[in-house]
Amino acid sequence: MKTIIALILGSMIWLNFAAQAEPNAADQKWLDHVEKLIARGETSIATTSQQRAILLKEWAGKQGYAVMIGKFDIYFTVEVFPKIAQR
Repeated sequence: MKTIIALILGSMIWLNFAAQAEPNAADQKWLDHVEKLIARGETSIATTSQQRAILLKEWAGKQGYAVMIGKFDIYFTVEVFPKIAQR
């Protein structure tokens, strides 16, 4: 009985971590909007969510951008710049 309960709890914890790895629909919609802003030339993005700042940092890294994150009292700023080619 204890083994079954331990397996169930372990599975629930694992599923919780797996679900957190993927951005939810609202975060994905926000990221799509931010992608359009960056395409138009915006370099500074502000958000109150640390998770969204990290999501943007990961996306920008995959797209070849350099990123700087600043934390202020209640919000984060993410500065996104094209990487300069290294020789």
